[in-house]
Amino acid sequence: MKRIELNTIITPDLDTIIIDRKKYCVSLGNGSRTRFGSKRDALTFLADTNRFLSQQMMILNLLMADIYSEYRSIWPYLKHDKPIPQENLVQKAHSLRAAFRNAEDSLDLAVGRSGSTNGNHFTFSHLKKVIVNMEDVLEICTEFYRTRSHGVHASQLLRNQMELDGVSERLDNWAKNTNGYRRSY
Repeated sequence: MKRIELNTIITPDLDTIIIDRKKYCVSLGNGSRTRFGSKRDALTFLADTNRFLSQQMMILNLLMADIYSEYRSIWPYLKHDKPIPQENLVQKAHSLRAAFRNAEDSLDLAVGRSGSTNGNHFTFSHLKKVIVNMEDVLEICTEFYRTRSHGVHASQLLRNQMELDGVSERLDNWAKNTNGYRRSY
């Protein structure tokens, strides 16, 4: 099964006079930087981070499937020869397809490049790009449903938006605002 595999740990600089640099450090793409007195603790943190990110990636994948289903529900209405220029249905159809392609590519990059030198940073970035692309799709679909009085579908999209917001918040806050590392997921 696909999973995130971050592996970059900054080793201590024993020649420095700065105490914090004499510890192992894991920097992540959400801006957190956590220091450890032992390599074992840093590896444990990295393993927990990999499990957390893999879990968030799977949630995003499931949300993409739900949102794609909603897109397919409006697809028949995006008829290309419809004489309604104010809605610009052709452009919306292209935007929706591009957003799904970009989100899928970002998920693949999050997995495929997580073990690279800069994987600790870019994995977060790729997962956030998935969220941004899915939010773009939700915006177009929600607008479509609002103009046609489809309240039930609009509510489903709102639920998806709230779930995306939750993933985004968890990514932003992972390993931040803690006095030392705690296993907390």
